[in-house]
Amino acid sequence: MELLTDSEKQLVLYSKGHFLKTNLTDDIKRIIAEGFEIPLESTQFYHVYSFVTTIFVKLHEKKYIDNSINDFLCGLFKWNDTLRPEDMIQNMMSSISSVKAVGLNLGKANSKYLTPKIRQT
Repeated sequence: MELLTDSEKQLVLYSKGHFLKTNLTDDIKRIIAEGFEIPLESTQFYHVYSFVTTIFVKLHEKKYIDNSINDFLCGLFKWNDTLRPEDMIQNMMSSISSVKAVGLNLGKANSKYLTPKIRQT
């Protein structure tokens, strides 16, 4: 059984730079809307947080992310006295972007989610 759903794989690819980026939260909302087949205007920030957190935890449980949850949470405050929800999303996305793709069967960036970057060969 696959560890990640198709939309979760697309988020990993997004974190690794396979899509053109506009605004982190808005881009993730587009992935969610497409993946769950819901109107974009129905997606809220809590959907973004839940989606990214779910992927982060799945990857952490299967040892794709090495840092302990404790280190991750303490690291959120290393450079900031105040924590915004967007900071947590950004830090989880940073961890997700560094996972090794081996065994995740990520496939390719799918244009039904966002605009893929054109790769130079």
